[in-house]
Amino acid sequence: MPQPHRPELSESVTADLVGAPRRTPRTFRPGRTCAAAGCLTRLSIYNGAKHCAAHNPKHLRMAATGAPTDTMIGPDASAA
Repeated sequence: MPQPHRPELSESVTADLVGAPRRTPRTFRPGRTCAAAGCLTRLSIYNGAKHCAAHNPKHLRMAATGAPTDTMIGPDASAA
């Protein structure tokens, strides 16, 4: 059974209306491949980068500095 409306919550609780218009996600050209030499990974239409995750220059810089990366998982990550 539905709960009765509580006007005292109206100012603090908000929600999207059912069927409310949402922003369409930005998309990029289908069929693009990673810009790294020899990499044939096909990029998602939602990935605006020129490289795949394995060849992303920002990710590679972090790995070279020894900073934790998203590929270091588990208790031994700090020893890497």
